[in-house]
Amino acid sequence: MRRFLNILLCAAAVLSLACCQGKHGYDKDFLDNDVISLVVNRVKTFEYDPATCQLGYNDARREFRVSTDNMSDYFVVTLTKIPGGKDEQVTGNITWTGTDYNHTLNNVTFEVAKITSDKIWLWNQSNKLAVVIPIIH
Repeated sequence: MRRFLNILLCAAAVLSLACCQGKHGYDKDFLDNDVISLVVNRVKTFEYDPATCQLGYNDARREFRVSTDNMSDYFVVTLTKIPGGKDEQVTGNITWTGTDYNHTLNNVTFEVAKITSDKIWLWNQSNKLAVVIPIIH
C-alpha cells in the first residue's frame, strides 16, 4: 500500500510539472515577464535595466541589440524577418555573453510566443531560449 501511495505521489508531481509548461515548452512566467531579457535553460542570462543598459536596432539587418552601457554583457538577435503574429515561426541568429565565453547560435528557429505593440517574445524549444526583444521604430 505504501508503495502504491509513493507511485501515486510521483505521478501527481510529474503531472503538476507538466501542466506548468504549455504545449510549446515555455512556462507561464516567460509570457508574464514584461522585461526585455534573455533566458537560457531557465536561467536569466540578461535583463535590461534602463539605468545601466542600451537598446539598439538596425532595420536593414533586422538586428536587435541589448547591452550594458560598457558592453560587458549583451545579447544580439538578428531575424530573417520581423514576425507579425503569435505562433509564427522565424529564423535568426543569437549571440550573448556568458560567464566563461560568448555564445552564438545560427539558424535558430524561434516561435513567436507573444507579440504586443512594443515587444516580441521568442521561444526556441531545442536550445531552451526565451527572449523578449523590443520593437523599436
